[in-house]
Amino acid sequence: MDIRDYEGLEKVSNYFTGASVATGLYGCFNDNIMATALGFVGVVSFMACSDYLEDKKFKIKWDDRVSRIRTSKLESQ
Repeated sequence: MDIRDYEGLEKVSNYFTGASVATGLYGCFNDNIMATALGFVGVVSFMACSDYLEDKKFKIKWDDRVSRIRTSKLESQ
């Protein structure tokens, strides 16, 4: 996968995190324990997904940087 794919997935994950927050707040203010629980679980899971995608993007950037350094060192020799 390309880094742009991970950026798109991270954006979708952030939208779902926002929707989960809204669901949890709805449940809190309307005394609906299921909506509150669903919102809490959604926030935790989508934040973990976003963190995973951020790590993947960092790894791609790091690997790209290392390969450029290796290539430049080989070319300079």
